[in-house]
Amino acid sequence: MVCFWDIWLVISEKKRYHITMNIAIVDDDTRFLHMFSGIISEYTDVPLTYSDSERFIDELKNRDFDVIFLDVDMPGVNGFAIAKKLYAMSCSSLIVFVTSHTELVYDAFGLNTIGFIDKSRVEEQLPKVMKRIDLELQSKKYISVVTREKETIMLQIFNIVCCELSGRRIRIYQADGKSIDLKTRVIGDIYQLLPSDQFVYCNRSCIVNIKMIEKLSDTQIYLKNKKDPVDISSTRIHDIKRAFFNMKFL
Repeated sequence: MVCFWDIWLVISEKKRYHITMNIAIVDDDTRFLHMFSGIISEYTDVPLTYSDSERFIDELKNRDFDVIFLDVDMPGVNGFAIAKKLYAMSCSSLIVFVTSHTELVYDAFGLNTIGFIDKSRVEEQLPKVMKRIDLELQSKKYISVVTREKETIMLQIFNIVCCELSGRRIRIYQADGKSIDLKTRVIGDIYQLLPSDQFVYCNRSCIVNIKMIEKLSDTQIYLKNKKDPVDISSTRIHDIKRAFFNMKFL
């Protein structure tokens, strides 16, 4: 049994850096809600808290949040169902699931999920998740590429869905629906420019952005804003699942 008060005493004694962001916490357990709000306030502005998920959904009409912490195990409508509603609403908020059931991590594909926090490991996992959130919100990272027309352009990394070699052409697909053909014919040249914890090979000819995965089977990946699925080689499926788990949960 987790003693929330003991966790609070330990964390409150540590020095924190302050991050400016708008945060919402949705959890039907008011005791945990109060405790968790206090801990997060050590890092950032005081979050808004909601014990009623329907009221939270209604308030989204007039509010924008950088990050939403969602309890998975709520009566009536659970955290995954809420996240799907947000996804359907094109909500761009980052989502962190708070749960006691870590085995549900793979149910979060395609839901803007940036992490999971196990309620029994709040002290250990929250600092890592907050650092990841900070990097995600503050990052304006780009890579410089040369197109087939020999034009040098800057691409935002978070907007890249995948890089695919077809014939003698490398094409980058983007989340805005656009695609760009590159001058280079070596896909490894592009892989070296991308963060290795976010982009993985799913076969010898394709690199995918883990954050853009909407659906995953043992043979194919379905990606955001890409009509056709991408094949996964049998030797890569375990690496892809591990990379996804590491990004969301470690």
